[in-house]
Amino acid sequence: MATILEALSIAFDHHRAGRLVEAETLYGRILDVDPTNATALQLLGALLADRGEDARAADLLARSLEQAEGNADVHLNRALVVARLGQLDEAEAHYRRALTLAPTHPSARNNLGLLLRDSGRREEAVAMLRQAVADHPTFAQAWFNLAATLDGAVAVEEVADTLDRAIGHCPDFAPLRTARARLQPSLDQRQAERTLAQAQSLHAQGRLDDALVLCRNAMAAADAPHTLGNLLEDLGRSDAAVEWQRRAVALQPDDARAFYALGTLHARAHRYGAARAACARAQTLVPHVPKVHMAMGGICFEQGDLPAAITALRRALALDPDLWQARSGLLFALGFDEEADPDDVYQEHRAFDRQHIAPLGLAPAPHTNSRDPERRLRVGYVSPNFYGHPCGNFVLPLVENADRAGFSVTCYATSPVRDALTDAFERAADRFVLCHDLDDEALAARIRADGIDLLVDCSGHLTGHRLFTFARKPAPIQISYPLYPDTTGLSAMDYRIMDRWFAPPGSDVWHSEALIRLPDIYVVFKPRPSDAAPDPVPPAMTRGFVTFGSFNNLSKLGDRTVAAWAAILRGAPTAKLLLKWRSLNDPDFAAATRARFTALGVEGERIELMGWTGDPHEAYRRVDIALDPLIANGGTTSCEALWMGVPVLTCAGRRMFSCVGECYLENIGMTELITRSVDAFVALGVELAGDPARIARLRQGLRERVASSPLMDAPRYVRHLERAYRLVWRRWCAGLPPAPIGPEAFS
Repeated sequence: MATILEALSIAFDHHRAGRLVEAETLYGRILDVDPTNATALQLLGALLADRGEDARAADLLARSLEQAEGNADVHLNRALVVARLGQLDEAEAHYRRALTLAPTHPSARNNLGLLLRDSGRREEAVAMLRQAVADHPTFAQAWFNLAATLDGAVAVEEVADTLDRAIGHCPDFAPLRTARARLQPSLDQRQAERTLAQAQSLHAQGRLDDALVLCRNAMAAADAPHTLGNLLEDLGRSDAAVEWQRRAVALQPDDARAFYALGTLHARAHRYGAARAACARAQTLVPHVPKVHMAMGGICFEQGDLPAAITALRRALALDPDLWQARSGLLFALGFDEEADPDDVYQEHRAFDRQHIAPLGLAPAPHTNSRDPERRLRVGYVSPNFYGHPCGNFVLPLVENADRAGFSVTCYATSPVRDALTDAFERAADRFVLCHDLDDEALAARIRADGIDLLVDCSGHLTGHRLFTFARKPAPIQISYPLYPDTTGLSAMDYRIMDRWFAPPGSDVWHSEALIRLPDIYVVFKPRPSDAAPDPVPPAMTRGFVTFGSFNNLSKLGDRTVAAWAAILRGAPTAKLLLKWRSLNDPDFAAATRARFTALGVEGERIELMGWTGDPHEAYRRVDIALDPLIANGGTTSCEALWMGVPVLTCAGRRMFSCVGECYLENIGMTELITRSVDAFVALGVELAGDPARIARLRQGLRERVASSPLMDAPRYVRHLERAYRLVWRRWCAGLPPAPIGPEAFS
């Protein structure tokens, strides 16, 4: 009969060859003869463990350890089965005992690493697995387990480096290569993200061309299309920017930033329908982000949907009461609102001072300007529109016609935009200061250092204003120039230029500034460049019908205005109305605009609509009579209409903005077109439509009349303005507070 050792050898051969039944039988016979045989207990326990009989295996291995506690392999096997039975603390103890007995035991260290990882002790697991591969660099499975344990806990680059080293030691272990291949897209992504971050940093530094190169090399990054779109926008390549923002929203349909950027790009190109749709999507995605609602307000305002604009701007302020840009936008919009009460609008303007300026706690230092009442004065004009902007054309005559003996003029340009008109400002001014890169504190310091005596704001609450600079009171006297149609609301603004029509008696209560009522007109008009000239023959003479027209922002066309204009058209059934505004390039909004008139009984074909055109004057050649909006009268548009020989029919009302048309017509001597009620306005419109000969008489020589009137007499206007400057300066020199100045002071 074979000895126990021989039987063990035969049983192990069966076991190794996969003849498990034979092996189990022989192990059992050995244990029948020698129940304490540690080797037979260990091997039978291992066989049963492989077959999944963990409870029996655990018992046999425990009995083996009673005989051979110093056998590391038995501890290893026991740890495996008790771990599967959920006895993790005991398993860990056996693994650690195995390592005490055999410190470089590969399987013990590898398996303990896995147990630690599965127990949530990742750092200990990583240390254990690192030691396993250090002890046995060709142990492929330990390398694989180490990489898997690191994945998600460290940078993907570190996982990739681990796999690269593993493949170097174990080149034939396919799972390592598979795992490494799966990491490559993530590595590419991370590299792209790093490159993109560098591009964004360069963008912030103003190195746009360098940023563009890096951004194009980072297209695997999720944010790359959006970032590239922003870069192209800043480079002035708007069409390309739109395409990349479209790609951004296609790749990331929930990326509100890209929708927001797309909306602003469309708005800048006057594609207001597309802009509104993109911004609406951003609103849906991030309903609690104030600037998105603010952007929607601006888009709706420019599109001509004033109620939606006001709603969006109020929503932005409800979310962030400190968002001053939204409040300025709301203030401008309220001036167009036919239903707004002027007392309420004034209080809204004062709220700007209380909400945004008072909390700054500004305490300007006393001014050290020489209090000589007759010396040469330093006047500063602050504007973002010293270029081919309508506001720029109203300010340039002030600079060109300044009395250099009594005044020096400094222009503070707060926008980097330049064109031919900018060059004209630069030639005309004593100093032209580009200061768009200065914040309000720095700009105020610069103005104070320049010793400016009278500082003139040319923006009010229009986009790009620097009212926070004026709040710091860098000059002794600060004056609001009336290109914005209302008060600034600032306590720091001393005066506002007006006239007796634009600021009728009683309107002082709607101003935080003391009013200077010039004797003729509140501004002087300088036409924008155009080759268009008035047609000596009124359009009605060749077209066979009278064409009324308005080229105003459609936000000025409230329900009262539309109702009045529709009443004129119903009373003059052959007449047509030409509306021109940039949002009318959008077919949907054009249809909605036309529908407002058809709902009031005017045939749709009688409403002609035009969108943006390059020449601001040419389309006036198609208009016989211009209609003024009832509340928010035309400013630049009315001046351009008169310059193009088109009379303007207006209705002067209680609110200041409804008196601008009266001011123009009084100053050119065409008072017969000023009405005082809506009924009179409608009646006169119908009357004119039935009398083309009268229209022809009104148009005859109108450009020449305008050119010789106070509306365009720049030298006369500037003498009056500088007289006002001298009067308020004398008051300051005498230590007197700001006080209203009436027309009589100029006689």
